[in-house]
This record gives sequence, structure tokens and C-alpha cells, in this order.
Amino acid sequence: MENNLKDPKFSPKAVLAELKKVQWPSLKQLFSTSGLVVIFTLLFGLYFFVCEMAASGLISWIVSL
Repeated sequence: MENNLKDPKFSPKAVLAELKKVQWPSLKQLFSTSGLVVIFTLLFGLYFFVCEMAASGLISWIVSL
């Protein structure tokens, strides 16, 4: 990969120029994606809780035999 910068050091001007190229999310997009993260985290937590309860019950049943 070739470096297009003439000076390899970082300068505030170059950093600001790069920040202007970033496509920042709108507030609506930010809340939407954050909401999805929270929902999926809760769903995965519930799934693993059910799996843990099922495995625990199965092991208790096997031990009691």
C-alpha cells in the first residue's frame, strides 16, 4: 500500500480534512441502530438463559438417576 501523504506526520489540518470526509449518522439513524443493539442483546441474553436452564435441568435429571 502506498502512502499518498508527502509528510508522514499527522497535522491538525490533515486530521480535520479527513474528519470532513466521514459520513456521520443522523440522530435518527443513531437511535435506530442503538435500539437494535439493545433489542438483540436482550434476545441473545434470553436465549442463553433458556439454554442454561435447559442444560441445568438436564444435568440435574441425569445426576438423579
